[in-house]
Parts: sequence; C-alpha cells; structure tokens
Amino acid sequence: MPYDAESLFDLPEPEPRETIYSVSELTAEIKDLLEGTFDAVTVEGEISGWKVYSSGHAYFSLKDEDAVISCVMWRTYLARHRQVDLHDGLAVRAEGRISLYPPRGQYQLVVENLRPAGIGELQKRFEELKKRLSEEGLFDEERKRPLPFLPRRIGLITSPTGAAIEDFRKIVREAKLPLELVLAPCRVQGLEAPGEIAQAIKKLNRIPGLEMIVITRGGGSLEDLWAFNEEIVARAIADSKLPVLSAVGHEIDFTISDFVSDVRAPTPTGAALLLAGLYETQRNRLARLAEALERQKRQYLDEMRRRLVTLYRSLARYHPRRVLDERRRRLDDVAEALRQRLQGRLQEQRSQLRECELRMRQGIAGCVTASRHRLARADERLRQGRRAFFLARRNRLERLNVTLHELDPKRILHRGFAMAEQLETGRLVTSSRNVAVGDLLRIRFAEGAAVGQIQEIEDPDRDTPKKEE
Repeated sequence: MPYDAESLFDLPEPEPRETIYSVSELTAEIKDLLEGTFDAVTVEGEISGWKVYSSGHAYFSLKDEDAVISCVMWRTYLARHRQVDLHDGLAVRAEGRISLYPPRGQYQLVVENLRPAGIGELQKRFEELKKRLSEEGLFDEERKRPLPFLPRRIGLITSPTGAAIEDFRKIVREAKLPLELVLAPCRVQGLEAPGEIAQAIKKLNRIPGLEMIVITRGGGSLEDLWAFNEEIVARAIADSKLPVLSAVGHEIDFTISDFVSDVRAPTPTGAALLLAGLYETQRNRLARLAEALERQKRQYLDEMRRRLVTLYRSLARYHPRRVLDERRRRLDDVAEALRQRLQGRLQEQRSQLRECELRMRQGIAGCVTASRHRLARADERLRQGRRAFFLARRNRLERLNVTLHELDPKRILHRGFAMAEQLETGRLVTSSRNVAVGDLLRIRFAEGAAVGQIQEIEDPDRDTPKKEE
C-alpha cells in the first residue's frame, strides 16, 4: 500500500533494541578496556598489607590518604627485588599494568618493578611518636612491671565481635584456667577507636579486684592497627596502675602500645598461652612439690619404722635378766683379764730386772776397762806433753840467746864503732844537731872510754864542715 510523505511522519518510532550482557561478557569488555588503556603505568603510594605466599607471589595494597588499590607481584618479578626490604609503610613507585581478575570482578595493579620513594606518611608518624615517647622514658625497662603471680581476675580490652576475643577465650577454656574475664568492649579500628581504648583502660583501673589488663586485637595492615599507635592510647597505658599485657596483630606487627606495655605477646592466642604458661608452670611446680612431699613422707615413715624396730630390739636387749647376765659375764671377763694382765706384768718386771742386772754388770766391767784405757792414754799424753813443752822452751831459750848475742852493743864496738853520750846528762848523742861546740862528751869504746870537748861540728846535710864564729 503506497504512503504519502505526511503519512510517513505519522508512523510510530521503532523502539531501541536493548543490549543485554552476561557478567562474564561485561567483565571481559571492562578487562579489555582497562588493560588496553593502562598497559604501562607508574603509581606512587604506601605499601600496606604486604604478604608473600608459599607460591612466591606477593600480594599487597598501595594507598594514599584518599584511596587504595590492590596489587600483585608475581614470583619472577619479586625475585629481582631480594636486596630491597619491602614492608608495610614503605613509600614506593610501582611500575606495571592494570589488570582485572574476573572471578572477583576486582581490578588490580600487576607490579613488575618497585622503587622506594621514601617513608610513608603513617610510618613517618609512627617513627616520630616512637622516638618522642622513647625520649620521655615511656619505653624504659625500669618502669615496666611484672605480671601478677597467677592472676584470677583480668580486664580484657578488645572488640566483642572480633576473632581475638574468641581465640583468647578458647585457649582459656582449653587450658582450664581459673580466670574471670572482665570485658571492656570498644572499637579497635577507625577514628573513634583510640579514644574508646583509652577510656576502657581508665575504666578497668577503677574496678576493684582486677589484677591486670590485656589489650588485644587480630592482625591487619598498618592502618588497621593504627588505633594502637596513637599517643592517647600510649599515655593511658603508661598511666595505668595495673600491669598491661599488649597482644596486637600478628607476631611481625609492632605497635606503640607494645613498647609502652609492661609485657608484649605476639598474638591474642600468644597472650592466652602466656597466661596458661604461668599456670602450667605453677601446676608443674606443685606437682613436683607434691611428688617430693610424698617421697619425703615415705622416707619419714620408713625411717620411723626402722627406728621403731631398733627401739624394740633395744628394749629386748636391755631386759633386767639379760642385762644382769651380761654384767656377770663382763665381770668374769674383767677379772680374768686383770689376772692375766697382773701375771704378764709380774713376769715382764722380772725379765726387766734380770736384764737390768745383766746390763749393770756389763756396764761396770765396761766402765772399769774404759777408765783404765783412758788413764793409760791420759798418762801417755801427759808424758808426751811434758817432753814437748820442755823441748819447746829449750828451743825458744836458745833462739833468744842467739838474738841477745846478736844485739849485744859490745860486738858493734869491737868492729871499730864508738858510742857518745853527754857527760852531764848521760844522754846518747845520735846527731850533730844535738850538741854544740864546747860540750863535753864521754866516748865509749869496745875497751874503755874517753872524755872530750867538741871543737868543731859538721853539718850532716853538707860535706864541708861548719865552724863556730
């Protein structure tokens, strides 16, 4: 049927055809779009939730103040970064490509290269607060207190719906610890968490009968655990009158509350195991003490039994009739021993007397003989001494006579010498200086003497004579 031009405009407009995608189709198109558009990108951010699985692949997030992106680094790329210390809080520049993981419909950054870009903002705040509180002495070992001995009533600060409290309670039940847990529920993540944690610490300090406080939560990234890095929480722990046990995160996680607390446990389970260890140690000690007490009791009973048997035997041994018979036998033994001793003593005295008499006779004979010999030797020595004495005296006398003869002045005068002496004084003249002209001298010769007067004196030091003027 033919239509005119106007009738054509009156026809109804055809409805647009609706395109319907399946989830897989839409995801595949988005994947192609993302991977085709961002096949080579460099993203700068802070590492969070770094974890290397047994497969060798690393999964983590890059974040800044406003957003977070999931990242993966395959094992082959991670092997190139063995010399780099990759950890939470490290600011890096990640080079890679955007990919989409269809089973989860989640896009992620496949990282091929990581370069450190400095310390992340959260990590920087963590280090600054840690340094400042350390300088104030809040981390000093001197201010830390030991946990109470076998605590019975413990304050627990954690989220009432988290896994940490369930892990803690499970260990307490399995270890059959006689603990009363006083829960102070609070947020453990988010902006309001630090204030609630600090208030919970103050609240538990006001409850009478509490012995210690446990602060705990499960693991997470640096930002998840950040509530325990706030200064308000650190100072509340430091001001607590009760000892504080911190068990935040995993074993590799360290928070400011760990450094300020009196004791740190690596995990919530580790905190419960620590308390269980205290009880187990004391149980073992009590078991050892009970065993030692039982052993000592048996030893004491055995000793008392032996002493009782000994006393019974002693009682039988000391019966009057038995004692009397024993005394009679002892009296007979003593009398016989005394008689034998007296006989032996008497015979010994007789033998000694005979020996003394024999020695006396021998001694007297020996003394007489020895005396005779000594007298003979003395007489001989006396005769020899007398002959030697007279001989020595005769020889000395002869030597003196020879000497006297040699020294006789007359022998000198016989050789032509004369001896002069002053007539008045009789003094010998030995030098011409002792006389003067006109002195009278007596001159003695070998035979006779003469008197003369000095007419001239010769100087002994000169050859020419010296005359008186």
